[in-house]
This record gives sequence, C-alpha cells and structure tokens, in this order.
Amino acid sequence: MIELWLKKTNSQTAEALIFPMILLLIGYLLTQFFEHTIAPHFHLGEEVHAEYLISTSSAYTAIGGLLIHTFFDGVSIAAAAQVDYKVGILVFIAVFLHKFPEGFTIASMVLAAGKGRKEVLIATSLVGLTTVLGVLIFYFIGANIGLTVAYALPIACGVTIYVAASDLIPEVNHHGGKRPLVSMSVFAGVALFFVIHYTLRRVLES
Repeated sequence: MIELWLKKTNSQTAEALIFPMILLLIGYLLTQFFEHTIAPHFHLGEEVHAEYLISTSSAYTAIGGLLIHTFFDGVSIAAAAQVDYKVGILVFIAVFLHKFPEGFTIASMVLAAGKGRKEVLIATSLVGLTTVLGVLIFYFIGANIGLTVAYALPIACGVTIYVAASDLIPEVNHHGGKRPLVSMSVFAGVALFFVIHYTLRRVLES
C-alpha cells in the first residue's frame, strides 16, 4: 500500500502517506459508526435467560452493520488481487476462514431474536452474497468511477483493524485469563497466516 502511494504521488516523502492514513482512519471510523451508532449495543453469550433475548429490530440492525464489514471483505479480496494475485489468494483464505465464526455470530443473533432456521439461512446467505458483491463492485465498477486499489486498500485496512482491535482482541483479553487456549489462538492465527503465505510462495513460484 505504501509503495502504491509513493508511485502515485511520485514522492518519497512522508507527506505522500498522509491521505492514505486518512482513508485508513475513515475505514476505522465508518465501522465504528455502523456498529455502535447505527446498531444498538447488546451482548450475546452471557445473557442466556429468556428475558435477555434481543428484539428483532436490534438483531436485524446489527446484521446490517455487520454487512458493511463483509462488503469490505470483498473489496479487500479484489484490491489485494490487483496488487498481487498471491496476496489476493492469501486475503481470500483469511476471509474464507473468518466466515465460519461470522456465520455462527449471525445465526446466534437471529435465533436470540426468536427466529427460525429460514431466517438464519437468509441472514447467513446475505453475508456471503455481500462479500461477493464487494468483489464484483470493486472489480467491475470501482475502476470506472476512480476507486483504485490505492484508495480501496487503506479503507479496507481501517475496517479490518477496527474489527481486530475493537472486537476480537478485547474478547480474547476478556476470556484469555481463564482459558489460556483462547489467548494462544491469536498466536496460532498469526502462525497460520505465515505458513499459508510461505506455502503459497513456494507453490506458485515453483
């Protein structure tokens, strides 16, 4: 991403990176806005009694906020693939693995709102379709409206950093004290990333 902006501005100075850092901040704040301003604040997992079930509107609003994140998952895949197809494959694998816990989260919200399997299937399907939509819109439309990789990647990075720093790591810190395996899963995830990256380079370059 840094190299893209240095080439785009024909500059090697730090000032050339101010705008992409602003775009990264926009991506971060955009996710914050949809997740905590648009979607109501609620918790799942600890509140197991019937009186704590969330309302239908709360569940659907939260899912709508989550769809913003999944859309940028697709944008990340398409943008990364345009930079380097090996990076695109790596990002695709990361997003694919992320869809499993994401699907469980959405299913939990829908079930907590008192809905059935049909609604769960619709909601989880929307998540997958929104990711595909992000890929298609960026790949076929983004270039025509001036949304280049140099602009898309910083925004997508901001969205990803928000989810990791504000949602995932706090949950790991909350449960990691009593369950060391939860904390170790962070290191396992980083190790898995490097193993896949190394394997892809060896396979695709051979």
